[in-house]
Amino acid sequence: MIALLALVVWLSGPAPGDPVALAWLDGQPVAGTRSGLFSPGPSGWERRAPGEVRGLAVVGDALWIASSRGLHSWRRGGRVRPVPLGAGARVRGVAASAGRVWAATEVGLFSGDAAGFTRERALPPGEVHAVAAARGEIWVARRGALWRVSAGRAELAARALGDGWWELRAAVAHAGAVWLVVPAGLWRAGEGPLERVEVPVAGELRDALPVGEELWVAGARGVYALARDARSSPRPQLHVDARALLGDGRRTLVLARRGLAELAVELARTPGSPPTSRRAGPGLAPAPRPVDVRALQRAALAHQGLEPERLRAVERRARRAGWLPQLRAGARWDRGSTRERDHDQTFSSGEVRRLVDLAHDRDRGVQLDVDLVWDLPRLAAPGDAIDVSRERRLVVELRDQVLERVNRLYFERERVRRTLAAAGPSPEATAAPGPRPEAATDLDALRLRERELTAQLDAWTGGAASRLELDSPPVPRRER
Repeated sequence: MIALLALVVWLSGPAPGDPVALAWLDGQPVAGTRSGLFSPGPSGWERRAPGEVRGLAVVGDALWIASSRGLHSWRRGGRVRPVPLGAGARVRGVAASAGRVWAATEVGLFSGDAAGFTRERALPPGEVHAVAAARGEIWVARRGALWRVSAGRAELAARALGDGWWELRAAVAHAGAVWLVVPAGLWRAGEGPLERVEVPVAGELRDALPVGEELWVAGARGVYALARDARSSPRPQLHVDARALLGDGRRTLVLARRGLAELAVELARTPGSPPTSRRAGPGLAPAPRPVDVRALQRAALAHQGLEPERLRAVERRARRAGWLPQLRAGARWDRGSTRERDHDQTFSSGEVRRLVDLAHDRDRGVQLDVDLVWDLPRLAAPGDAIDVSRERRLVVELRDQVLERVNRLYFERERVRRTLAAAGPSPEATAAPGPRPEAATDLDALRLRERELTAQLDAWTGGAASRLELDSPPVPRRER
């Protein structure tokens, strides 16, 4: 019997900020988060543009970015350039169709390209919360309503919708129809009116992607596979907080809070079926993806805080220490009080009069002192350089010890895995009931040793050893 199994390969850890969108650019994924636009680099995620990203769309070799700072375009190797829209047009989302870009703003829907943008007159003016494109049609979300824009005409597709059914997340073409993703479920747009499809999945939905004859949806509780009509029981593929799906026919990527993962649907062997190339047999975890030892080395140094850049930053600060002044600040409060009293007598018109003169003065004052003091002789003194040099020697020695430990664990695990691969399928898959042979016991010990080595590598790299490999549950063992 042959069953489908989704294998998971974690390509990278989480990008800074809450993930929002995912797109292809020149064959490489780029991720938008609430902290900016990021693309994978040699040392992890690299920031390409700041600001809260609200949507991504690709037209040719250009990536269009809707963010809290407006609408921008970016070509790999170039600069991120702002694209002007109308006055007050704060961008909410972006989509692409037929070589044109569509931007949802607070003052309406705009369309255009690198030459310029104009407001879509077919749609009544007002705030547009989201925009998505599929099969040549533009779908727009306004509060409590969904609109369809096609061939210069705007049609109200659904109105008076409750919360969760109008906040458009994505639109994809699948099984001869367009499927709109909203937090509470799906809308099917075919020949007739919109058809509401309630998906029995806990948590809100955020994205969808056709994979073969199935429709995969991403939500707060994971990634699920739906049949063509999307009405059968969903089949879970990955239990994570998924934010976006991306595929090009060969790869299927999932952007989650945990990081960026690749999903691959393969055949898992059950007893009585021929073995596959990715599994060693029942009871074994999926074959791990080869990991470059240099990636583990970088992860270990980053987890231990021993990256070379940290010490270089200390050296730069030490060289500038003499030029940086010391700040001395002080405050003083003065308060004084003076009282005077004079007495006098006068004789006038046969009467003696007594005169009293009183005076009361108060003085208050605040004095603030700020002094900047430069220690210029420190520039000529070698004390800081000597301290940094001594620290460098200690850090280099510690770094060598960490790398030596990681290398030893990595290559020992490689030798264990090669031994397991040469041993072939697990003896328990074909052995008859009864006492376990000695070979099976040795293989169990090797598998336990492999898990121990992986756990040690995870401890040294902060979990990078497992994130860079397959992260799917093993095939259940056959009951003996």
